[in-house]
Amino acid sequence: MVAERKKRKSGYMMLQERDLKMITFVAKFGYCNEDHLRWLIGLTQEKDKNNFNLLVNRLERHGYLEKIKLIAKQPAFILLGKVASELLAIPKPKGLVLHTLKHDMLAIDLYIGMTTKYPNYEIKTEREIRIVEGLSLNHRQQVPDLLVNKSIAVEIELTAKSNDRLQQIVNSYLVKDNYSHVLYYVRSKSLGYKIYNYSGRSPKFQVFYFDEDIVSATELPMDEAIASQFLSDSNDE
Repeated sequence: MVAERKKRKSGYMMLQERDLKMITFVAKFGYCNEDHLRWLIGLTQEKDKNNFNLLVNRLERHGYLEKIKLIAKQPAFILLGKVASELLAIPKPKGLVLHTLKHDMLAIDLYIGMTTKYPNYEIKTEREIRIVEGLSLNHRQQVPDLLVNKSIAVEIELTAKSNDRLQQIVNSYLVKDNYSHVLYYVRSKSLGYKIYNYSGRSPKFQVFYFDEDIVSATELPMDEAIASQFLSDSNDE
């Protein structure tokens, strides 16, 4: 699908505080969706939609943001634009990657949930970590999806990796002293208990299960009998 692009004006424009807030939020992830930005600036009501669109369209015309309508009946995606990436001296995202969209949107949902519940916590995104540490923005080097207070790694695991790969990742967290806790968010209880199993039931690991709303995820109990049942069911599949 080719998104229709509007003509852009050249040169910088005078940015308001709200503009900066929107740009820096999008920069944390590379892109988000409209609902995330509407939450950020408090324009969540249906009556606020026109005002929100005016704000985004203005930033898009000047190259600070890019708006792409990709999926029918779903919010449009907002990407960091060329002008904003130059202003912030960070790489511009290459575009949307369909197979990671769900994961990436859930990471933003969880970020919003955590910052709302714990406003004084420092929470860094995977993209921020990679840029600061000079790592590639691809996924070859293992970096947590979110990093809380510099020591709590957060991983969102929607689909099961190979057993060897999952064990490798869990092992890497076990041996790294800079992570005091590792929080996994999963949509499969059998996967969650597999993570517990691979960690040797280390108290360093906590696994949270969710169906649709990641913010309302509940912790899986580290119960050997329950875990054995789920692991057995997983092996039978």
